[in-house]
Amino acid sequence: NIAATLKQFADYSGLKVNVTKSKVFFSLTTKRGKISSIVASTGINRNHSLEKYLGFPMMHGRLQRRDYEFLEEKVSKKLASWQHNLLNKAGRMTLVKSVLNSIPNYYMQIAWLPQSTCDSIDRMARNFLWKGSSTTGIHLVGWDKITKPKKLGGLGIRKARDANTSLLGKLIWSIHQNNDVLWVQVIKHKYLKEEVLLTITKKPGSVTWNAIMKALSALKDGFQFRLGNDNSSFWYTDWSESGILANQVLYVDIHDLEMRVRDVYIDGKWNFNSLYTDMPSEVKDQLNLIHVSLNSNVTDCYTWKDNLNGIYTARDGYYWLNRHAFSVNPAAGVSWSWLWHLPAPEKIKFLLWTMIHHALPTRVMLAHRGILQTNLCPRCSINEETTLHCLRDCDFVKSIWKAIGFSELVFFQGDDSYEWLWNGVKCSTMFLFMAAVWWIWRARNALCLESEVVSHFTLRMCIVDYAHLLKNGHFTQHETVMPKQVRWNALGGTGMILNVDGSSIGNPSIFGFGGLIRNADGAWVHGFYGNLGVTNILHAELMAIFKAILNNIKNILNRDWQVTLTHTLREGNACADYLAKYGAQNNDVFSSIANPPAGLSLPLLADASGT
Repeated sequence: NIAATLKQFADYSGLKVNVTKSKVFFSLTTKRGKISSIVASTGINRNHSLEKYLGFPMMHGRLQRRDYEFLEEKVSKKLASWQHNLLNKAGRMTLVKSVLNSIPNYYMQIAWLPQSTCDSIDRMARNFLWKGSSTTGIHLVGWDKITKPKKLGGLGIRKARDANTSLLGKLIWSIHQNNDVLWVQVIKHKYLKEEVLLTITKKPGSVTWNAIMKALSALKDGFQFRLGNDNSSFWYTDWSESGILANQVLYVDIHDLEMRVRDVYIDGKWNFNSLYTDMPSEVKDQLNLIHVSLNSNVTDCYTWKDNLNGIYTARDGYYWLNRHAFSVNPAAGVSWSWLWHLPAPEKIKFLLWTMIHHALPTRVMLAHRGILQTNLCPRCSINEETTLHCLRDCDFVKSIWKAIGFSELVFFQGDDSYEWLWNGVKCSTMFLFMAAVWWIWRARNALCLESEVVSHFTLRMCIVDYAHLLKNGHFTQHETVMPKQVRWNALGGTGMILNVDGSSIGNPSIFGFGGLIRNADGAWVHGFYGNLGVTNILHAELMAIFKAILNNIKNILNRDWQVTLTHTLREGNACADYLAKYGAQNNDVFSSIANPPAGLSLPLLADASGT
């Protein structure tokens, strides 16, 4: 039968199977007699593994770590090909990110790597970052901090497990969105049938399917159902983020079995009286917070909740998996974005990054870790060598700072290294400051590691020369930024002016929208506001435009009007912002108002007077 099928394929396609280059793979349960018969009839030799396809090993059966040892070897060889003495830590950081974003990612797209493999990749990355290809070195900053985004104090290196999961999330997204793709059709036919991926119970399958299931368990809560034409089942689709409603009632009345969302949500309100099924009051209260916009041109579908456009990306998935670790603590008071935008080499940025993390390997830090017995400064041998003492307060270092122009008393005050660095790089002498920090630290290391004493004169000249090099190599002439006055009708329009805005209040976030029409002198003409329930700010602001303009678009187009759409900053949109907040505080889906609320009097007067 196999030989006949191959012949039929050749007759239909005009192609011929090269049996000398072909191999046949049998499962472990295939009997020896059948194996011998197939090999004899087809002329195709047996192979004991599926080997590789496009560089990826074709897995069969239960995966083990040894199946991915080739991946660990690839990463190890790539990193080891660079000698540790040829790259500083900033260079190693760049190489680690390059290697991790290329070699493992290719395999992570369709396979769930064993945890031991992910741990090994992470271990190789952090060891190379701190040690290079040698066996000695100190891990100065913890891995959990390193794997944060740069703007949150990390280096932007990704953890292998979370990177693997987020990349597999693209397969989940494709199953929901790309019904015309062959592999999606195969997956749906074999595993899903008529079920939805996000609500399916876990079932075993192929290597790729098992990988999708494991990633789904981690990413499932990041997807949400978006209503468009509201054609989804009211009872049996999880469209409300409150779970399937059929599971929250004693039973669904036979008259309600075919109910769609659009059958219950009518004219912007929930019509629960049309249901025969008795719904608990708490469920009704939850649904009353949800306002949907019917759009017959948009189908109901799943979207990614952590992205305003609703599209899943591996980057969004990775951030969502680490949303708690990446949450910003306002009380921390540390900003990081400025550091990576400094006009300086990466090695200086890396040094400053280490300082801000209080991880510079001074003698105080080394003694604290039990590496050294003494914590005294190697220059003065009197005081403890803290970060600020090493780089600013030691008598020898202080004389260097004064010699290059930093003689103000305030420069040597304070015990916060972050504040000292921030003040140093934001002044006009930033290049001299960064050069001094770099060379003072370098001279200190020469003294500690090589017993080399750099003289006062030599160190000062090195700092000045390096500052000139930094300035000439990185400095660009910035245009003077003039203060911009923001006010209502700053463009001096002479017609009718419509302002709209969206706003959120409370937790969970209840969003409202609002807008008003005024003449060019600021006199009130008409206004509106509304409540959107639980949504996002982009939707709220778009709904403000929709309610103000698009509902009356045909009427507007029939008028002899010239319409201009412009963006204004918050300071020039205070009245619309007030109405948007007013809408969020009220339960009305849409209200048109002829007279302004009392609280809007002062903002209206301020806009009209141009203040």
